[in-house]
Amino acid sequence: MKYRFVKQVIKSLKRQYGQSLTLKNITQVGTIDWTKGTSSNRLTESKYISKVVILPTREQTKFNYDLSFVAANKNFVYGGFYDQSQRDIIIDKDDLGTFEVNNSTMAIFNSNTYQIKEIREYEEQNALYIIIIRVKGQTNES
Repeated sequence: MKYRFVKQVIKSLKRQYGQSLTLKNITQVGTIDWTKGTSSNRLTESKYISKVVILPTREQTKFNYDLSFVAANKNFVYGGFYDQSQRDIIIDKDDLGTFEVNNSTMAIFNSNTYQIKEIREYEEQNALYIIIIRVKGQTNES
């Protein structure tokens, strides 16, 4: 009974705020050109979903550093700042069909490629709550 209510709420959100999204899995990579950094003969499996609930973007500047940053008496440290945007999406499991979503799946929204950071499954496997991230300035893979 209560799961039917969750299903109705997700369908209502899809009708009111739904946007299109493409999910893509790289199933096999052929040859890799190490000098150019490109790969050929990529076999991909993709799934276009016409209505996905996409929540607003959270943008923040992050800082990563090498372990030597915390070590004592180090003169040079590797690290840097970067801008990261994060979005939350809700996908109805009925829209996926047999497509399998995992942490290596790419999400393409508004011609920007996002990486999946976290996947949560709702009760009774009605929907997926997915957190996707994109670093500002990264190239779009398709």
